[in-house]
This record gives sequence, C-alpha cells and structure tokens, in this order.
Amino acid sequence: MPFTPQLVTNRRVLWMVLLTITASLVTNQSSAQSPVADEQVDAESEPKEWWREARFGMFIHWGLYSAAGGEWQGKRNSSIASWIAHEFRIPSEEYEKELMPQFTAEKFDPDQWARLAKTAGMKYMVVTAKHHEGFCLYDSELTDYDSVHSAAGRDVIRPILEAFRKQDIHVGLYYSLIDWHHPGYPVLGDPLHPMRENEAVRSQPRDFDGYVDYLHGQVDELMTNYGPIDILWWDYSYGRMSGETWRGSELIEKVRARQPKILMNNRLVALDGSYVANDDKFGGDFQTPEQFVPPQGIPGLDWETCMTINTTWGYKPYDHDFKSSRQLIHTLIETASRGGNLLLNVGPRPDGTIPEQLVERLEAMGAWLNVNGEAIYGTTASPYKRLPSWGRVTTGKQQGGITPVYLHVFDWPADQKLQVPALESPVKRAYLLADVSKEPLEVHSDKTGLWVKLPAEPLDDSATVVVLEVEGKPIAAPFRVRPGEGGRLVLQAIDADLHGEKIRCEAGDHNTASIGWWTEAEDWASWPLQLAEPGAYQVKVTYGCDANQGGTFTVAVGDEQLQATAKPTGGWFQRSTESVGTLALPAGVSTLSIKIEPPRDIAVLDLVGIELVRVVETESTQAAAEWTNPLQKQGYVNSPLVEVTPFVFRNKLYLLECWRSDWSWPGQPSDSAGSGREMWIAELPAGPEQYEQRKYLSRALPCHTLGSAMVWDDRVYVFAVSPHHAEGRKEVFMTSSEDLLTWSEPVKVFDSPQGRIFNVAVTRDDAGMVFLWETDGYGKPFTMCYGRVDSPEDNWNSGIVQGARYGEHKYTGGPALYFHDGWYYTLYLEQLPNGWETHITRSRDLKHWDDAPQDRPVVAFDPHRRGLPLRPENIAENNASDLELCYFQGKTIAYFTGSDQQVAGDLQWASYSGTPQQLLESYFRDSPDASSGSSNSSRN
Repeated sequence: MPFTPQLVTNRRVLWMVLLTITASLVTNQSSAQSPVADEQVDAESEPKEWWREARFGMFIHWGLYSAAGGEWQGKRNSSIASWIAHEFRIPSEEYEKELMPQFTAEKFDPDQWARLAKTAGMKYMVVTAKHHEGFCLYDSELTDYDSVHSAAGRDVIRPILEAFRKQDIHVGLYYSLIDWHHPGYPVLGDPLHPMRENEAVRSQPRDFDGYVDYLHGQVDELMTNYGPIDILWWDYSYGRMSGETWRGSELIEKVRARQPKILMNNRLVALDGSYVANDDKFGGDFQTPEQFVPPQGIPGLDWETCMTINTTWGYKPYDHDFKSSRQLIHTLIETASRGGNLLLNVGPRPDGTIPEQLVERLEAMGAWLNVNGEAIYGTTASPYKRLPSWGRVTTGKQQGGITPVYLHVFDWPADQKLQVPALESPVKRAYLLADVSKEPLEVHSDKTGLWVKLPAEPLDDSATVVVLEVEGKPIAAPFRVRPGEGGRLVLQAIDADLHGEKIRCEAGDHNTASIGWWTEAEDWASWPLQLAEPGAYQVKVTYGCDANQGGTFTVAVGDEQLQATAKPTGGWFQRSTESVGTLALPAGVSTLSIKIEPPRDIAVLDLVGIELVRVVETESTQAAAEWTNPLQKQGYVNSPLVEVTPFVFRNKLYLLECWRSDWSWPGQPSDSAGSGREMWIAELPAGPEQYEQRKYLSRALPCHTLGSAMVWDDRVYVFAVSPHHAEGRKEVFMTSSEDLLTWSEPVKVFDSPQGRIFNVAVTRDDAGMVFLWETDGYGKPFTMCYGRVDSPEDNWNSGIVQGARYGEHKYTGGPALYFHDGWYYTLYLEQLPNGWETHITRSRDLKHWDDAPQDRPVVAFDPHRRGLPLRPENIAENNASDLELCYFQGKTIAYFTGSDQQVAGDLQWASYSGTPQQLLESYFRDSPDASSGSSNSSRN
C-alpha cells in the first residue's frame, strides 16, 4: 500500500517533496479524457455495473512481510507491516534470505478464505500478486523471487482465484509498480527505496528501461495465464514516477486487449493523499481514498475506500488496535451512503491462516448484511446533503414508481421519534427492514421534516434499518443552515458547497472534517443560510495553517464582507479560532461565501468551519444562570450513593454512580459486601425526571473510589482512584466499553507524584484529553493539579503540566472539568464560614485562573443567594458536592450529591435551557476579563 502516514504525516508536503525529488529520475507525458460519469448503465455494455452493485470487497495483503510480522532483528517497526524493508533499510539479499524460508503457507486453505468472504457478504476480492518488496505470490517465468521458490513451494495465486470464483466472488489482482528487489529499479534520488541511504548501492548503474520491460512482462503473465480477471489494482505512483514513466498508455492497451472487461484503479498516476487522479488518461475506472471515507463522497466519479481492520497492511501480531464490528458496519454504511465501495483488508499469517480477530469481525458484518444487505448492495448515495446525527441514509432502486430510502439508525432516539430531514417526494409508508411482516410504522410531518415512530428498542444495536417507500425519485428539501442553540449558526466543512478544481473536503466527521487542498483563488466554499429575522452576527473562523503558509481570505454575505489574514497555527491540523468581525445578515435565504487570495501556489488555510454568533447574545449583561426548573431532590437522603457523573452516549442519558459497597441499603445496584466502593452504570430511559426507572447495566470498576467518565470516539472511558496502594489513594485506573455491558481490563494510567489522590476529572480540548487530580500533596486539604495527554488510553504521568494548579490556599474539592472555546472551566466545592458552595473558575493555560465573582456561586446552600440554590426539605443541608454537567435533549443537566459533609447521598438535579458553554460563560459575562478574552489573575 502507499506511503504510511506515520512516516510522513502532511500529505501536502509529501506530494510536493516527491514531485521535486523524483524529477531527475524520469520524464512524464500525459493527456486527458473525460472520466466516466456515475450514471445507471446496462451491465452488458458497462462492466463497471457489477462493481457498483457490489459495494463490499475483501483486500488480502500476503507476502514475505507477513513472515516478518512487523519485526526485524528484535525491533518492532513503527509503520505498517508491508513497509518494514523501507523503515529498517533492509538490503534485499538479507530480506530474501531471512524471510523466504519462513513463508511456509503450510496451513493455507484458499477455500476457507473464500468461504469467509462469502460469509462476510463480500462480493469481490483483490489479492497482492506482488507488493513493493518485489516478492511474487505466483509462478513467474521472469524471476525466482516468488512463492514457488519459497518454503511454500507453490503458486498460491491460482488456487486463491479458483476458490473465490467457486463462491461467485469477482476476483482482482494487486500489482505494485514499485519494486525494491529488482536491480533496475531506481535508488539514487528515490525517497522510498530501502537502500536510499546506502552509498554503495546508490552509485550502482540502474537499467530502469529493463525494469519497465520486466513490469510489462509480469503484468502480461497475470493477464494471460490466470483466466478472467475482474480488477487490476495498481499501486502506486508518486511524483514523476507515474503515467508514461511506466509506459502507461502501452500498459493499459495491453491489459485491455487481454482482459476487455477488466476494471483498473487510478494509481498509475495517483498519490494516496491525492485520491482523485490528476491525469484522466491514467485515472482508471475508480478512485482510491485510503483509510478514510471522503466526507462528501467524490461527486461524478466512482470510488472505493480501502481500509484495514486494525492499523496495518499485512500481518502484525502485536497490533491489537482492532476496529469493533460495530465500527466496521458503520464504516460500510458510511461508504455506501456517500456512493462508494469498501475494500476491507485481511492480513494472513505466513502459514496461511487468517487471525481470529479478523474472522470474528467479518462474520459479524456478514450476519448484519444477511438481514440488511438490501440497504447496501446496489444502493446509491443519500439524497440528503447533510448527514443526520442519528445515522446514515442510502437509496435503493426504483421499482413500480416506488424508491426505497434506507435509514440506518446508529443511535436509537430515547423518545422513539426518529427525526428525518424533509423530502419533497411523498412518503407512502415506513417499516423496519428486519421485520419480515413489514408492519407499517407511523410517519408524521411537521415544519422540521418527517418523523417516524419507532419501537422502544432497536432490532440491532449496530444499526437498525428503517425503510421509507418514496414515490418517484427521492428529492431532499433544499438544505439551509438555520440558527440552532442560542441562535448560533454553525457552518461545518462537511456541509459546504465547494466550487473549483482542487478544493475538497478532507477526512473526518461533522466536527473534524475540513476543507483543504485550497491553493487556487478561483476555488471557494459557500453555505446557504435561512433566518427568520435580520441581525448582526459575530463571525468566528476555525482553521489550521502550516508554517510559511497563509494569506488573505474574505467572508461575504451579499454586499457585506469581512477580510482577514490566516496566520500559521503550528500545523495544518493544529486548529485556531479567530473572530474576524461582524456581518449583518438579512432575513430569508442568503449565501455566505469564503474566498482566498493566495500569495503564491500554496494553501491559505485548512478550514474546519465558521460560527455565526448573534451580537445581542454576546453583549448580554445577564449575570447569573437561569434554571428552568427548581431543584429536584431524588429522595436518597443519607444513602451510600457518594457521587454521580452524567454522560450522554448514543443519544441516551446515563449516570456513572459511585456507591459504598460496604453499606447495605435498599436500591443500591450490588449486594456485594466488603470495603471500598463500586462504580456502576445506570441508564435513565425516561430522562432525569424519572430516576426511579433507572436500569443498572454493569459495574465498570469494583473497589474503586471517586472518579469520572467521558465519551471518546464511540467508547465510554471511566477513570477512578484506587484505594489499594500501600500508602492509599495513590493510583488512577482506567477501563472502557463500547456497549456499557462489558468493560476492558482496568489499566493503571497514573501514579501520584506527590500526596494522595481524592478525585479526578477529565475533558476533551482541541488537542486531546485534559485531566485533573485532587490531591493533598501541595496544600491542605486539597489542591487541583492538571495535565494533558493525546488520548484517554495514554499514561498521565507523561502529560503533567508543571505549575498547573488551583486551590492551594483555600479549601477546594469535588472538582469537575470542562473545555469550551479556548477556556478550561473547573467547578469546585469551596468551604465558607457557614457551609460549602460550588463555585467556578477558568483559565486559558491551566496556570492562571480567573474566578467568577464570589457572590455568584453555581450552587449555594442559601436560597437567597444568586446561582442554583439548595432547598433543604427534611435535612439540615449545607453542601453541594461533586457537581457534574452534561447536555441532553437541548438542555444542560446538572447532577450533584448534597449532604452535611459527613454522610453522602441526597442525589439532586436541575436543568438549564441552554448549552454547557452558555451556562459556564454566563458566570463571567460581566467580569473584567470577559471582554478582553484573557486572564492575568490567579485568585486561589
């Protein structure tokens, strides 16, 4: 496969480097023709039609690198397995001598491979006939560097093709244009060759014409001796090592003469980052984005995402970073919903067996497709431009004037109402695809679109498919960005209309996708807006910009426009949010555009999105949060419930509850006895109002004290303090789950550098995960200390931010941590003369803190003070401990336990009609630092 991102992370830089480095090697000529459009055609006249119907294929990476398994002379490679020769600069003689005897294929069963692909629902396959290492899996007359002369002692390509054909699976061959073993392949000036730094090898003369003859000869063998081949998967070209360098026109002509119905990809010219061919003559039949799904598909072109199940191409036994079956099913749906195919890789062992983890996931995908395949095979892209938050949409073929629209629901709505964007085409009926009786579901229309009444529970936790039968062609109502929470308009890259030749939306979801490859002044992006009334809006632009890049850009609506300059942010994917001024937006429909003025042929910015904030909101002098309902007491007075953390996962509300396990009390989730505490997961199916209807799902951590939970990339992570260290409370452990039923083995992520740990809190910022720990190591009784790591699975000790502390000189405890718009907010319990109150502070750098006014607590024991008051009923309550927030169904939900600081319990909640960011900002709205956006105070 192409150059691994771990070796070169910046695709733009890689492209320019390779263009320059290889310029002296060869010359390249090119011509162009129009690519085939993605229209419906007859299968007999267009071989591509079977491929468009297939949607799902198996990629097989097998070679000598499988025998290496990602290790060479006791060292593990940091990149992908098939590039081990490149990374460790292994001479071909050593590579061949070491690995040929290990490639045994002793348990190789091609029929078993083919049955697995059939079971998985795959309709075609592509296997590596030769990879970059130059080793061939077939009996080549042109070299002995093949499987026949290895320990396997046979041609393995022929039986593979025969086995898959027997299962009615279309067959394809991968062939590497690159060859690090052949003596004619260039070394001098080549940035990829394993011997690129070996002066003795670099100085040797190279017969590149001889190599190209060899390349043509091997392709001729494959196209002549192995029966009908459905796909030829080239890999890959870079810089000027492309197109006519390979004598591409002649190569294509030979291939099509021998295999008239064959499909070829675009990599006779394309680089992996540039997945759209930059030369139509060699652009092939389909484009090849790698390891990601293009956020907007590739309009007008056929395309196929190739992807691994873990992180590597080829067998690497220590790479256990496997995508879950649910993730893989979602990726398949995602790909089909954007009009593409998914080619999913397996890397067999050198003995020919496929690792069990891959088999399990493919079988799970097959089980899902066995029920829901109708919603994938032969479908086209979603009729909607904007992807729904609950899942994805595919479109079936029209029959008898009715077109099925498939709604793939990932996150089941708690209220059983599935909100569907409006269609201009009439909906005749709806039903669940897995329901053989096709019992109709209720369908209603309102001003926001359609909604479908769903059963209480999904039929499949990975994705349940709802079928809408639509009259005629499904036509989505025009998409327009409308004001959302707090009157804000959020213009995301994935929703943009892109105009021009090079500009494109790059990999990511609604929150992370970006607009890049933006070097031409003629290219621009726009969004349609719709407002009920005119108003002035502050314009905030979020982007990344590399060193020595940048330039001027203009944001405009009608005759109103703002001009600003993009400045380096530390890298293309290091984001910065800049306020560029205020625009007056009209009522009704309008268009916001952003255009660039590049000073030269470089990219000005990598745009994540634009936020429009109504000015009246930012200038508000409202001093305190307004809570929409009085404090709700759950009635658990003096219970063993010590602390709760609310979180939303797949659109459902949950609580992480910390219970005293040595305190028998009716209603607690475990009857286990013993010392310590237990962390339990409770689902609130009826929302916060009906705590009595909670369902306990699992025990996340036994025998752990206070902690925190967060959702990260479709997994829930729980962190908690362990009391079992010899000195007590010195360690933090982490566990995670993708279904809240089974949890990973707890892993220690932190050892206290000083003092004991009493609580922890975590949040996500623009760069990774931020954590705090409450400790007695820096001041009595407690101090909050802070750190930052890249992900929830990283060790905290390496990420401690020196000098990042709060509360050394006053009583603080019970912390919660949040990040919004560049600010880190900490909620904490503060001791006052008459009791405890929950207060709030914030910082830009975790070192210099700005407290909210002292008379503005978040929770006060005195109901006459500002903030959310405690309203004692039957107990003398003077404390609100461990207050935590989450955003659920349009409101911020606050949970905390109140007590007299001697016994825990008395769970309470309240809600706020706004986002957590709006709530947190409201406490600082008229503070001295609110307008300047900076803080120099350190009031702790």
